[in-house]
Parts: sequence; structure tokens; C-alpha cells
Amino acid sequence: MTLGVKHDEVKLLNHDPGWQTIASDTIKQLWDILGATAIDIQHIGSTAIHHIKAKPVIDIAVLVQDFGEVLSLSSVLEEKGFFFMGWEGKEDRQPVFQCGEYVQGEKNMRLLTHYIHIVMQGNRQWHNYINFRDYMNTFPSVAHEYEALKLVLEGQNGGSLHDYHNGKQVYVEKLIETANHWNDLDRC
Repeated sequence: MTLGVKHDEVKLLNHDPGWQTIASDTIKQLWDILGATAIDIQHIGSTAIHHIKAKPVIDIAVLVQDFGEVLSLSSVLEEKGFFFMGWEGKEDRQPVFQCGEYVQGEKNMRLLTHYIHIVMQGNRQWHNYINFRDYMNTFPSVAHEYEALKLVLEGQNGGSLHDYHNGKQVYVEKLIETANHWNDLDRC
């Protein structure tokens, strides 16, 4: 099983069921570290979408009541390999941690293996993450359309992660809107 990408690398691989096992192990480790600081922890992102290609990086979302509590545990998280990388998002910014491993035989070359997104309770981003994942797994044809876009962008952008993300931004925003509407209808 392959896990991890070099900094700013776009490399899509066939879905690997082992990603779910790694995500589950990571979630357990985060529960052990965060305890009651976390309200919920979920595997999100493309590695959580069955049967589509994805960058081999595990995305985990952690729902919390207080960013300060998580940040106060930064040293413990770092001891376990989760490094605070700063804040992401334009509005409702949220802290993000990354995890990686050194490449054997490559001096100072680190592969990014995990993104840990910390989300404040009540922030719509939590629902966006979960609804997007669930919608894509419920509607494989939509997931394959998304995969097709990702493959085009991978080829067009010469490995630039920034350009890759920007290229799919509008499409993903529309899918999130559809997924949130679908979830709202599902609750009726």
C-alpha cells in the first residue's frame, strides 16, 4: 500500500481499502490524545470515497468546542507525529495539523501522509466534509465524474498542488451545495 506524497506533489492512485484501516488507526490515536476535547472524529476527503482515485493522503476532521484546548495539546500531538501547520480557510479559519514520514535513503525528504482538520462545533464546514463524503459514496456516478476532473487537473497542472486545488474549487463547492441539500432532504 502506498501512502504519502512529497511536498506540493499531485499523484492520484487507485482507491486502496487499506486507507480506511489507516484512517481508523489514526482516529483511535487522536481519541487517545484528545479525549473529551474531541466531540467527533471522521475520515473525510477522497481516500474516504470508495472506488475513485485519490492522493494517498488521509484526511481526518476533528470536531471540537474550543480550538484552544486542541492547541494546548500541540506538544503531545507533536510527540505522536502530528505537527501544527497553521490555519486554513478564508472564513471561519481552522487549525490544521499534518503528519508524515521520512523517505528512507532521502535526506530530509518527508512524505505528507495525513491532514488533520480541526473544526469548531457549529461550523458548517463539519457538515460540508461529512455530507460530501457520504454523497459521493451514495452516488458512484457523481464520484466518477469528480475523479475524471481530478485526473484532467493532475495532467494539466504538472504536479502543482496549488493549481490542482484551484482547478477543482468551483466544482467542489457546487458538489458540497448539492450534498448538503441532499442531506437536508434525507432528514425529512
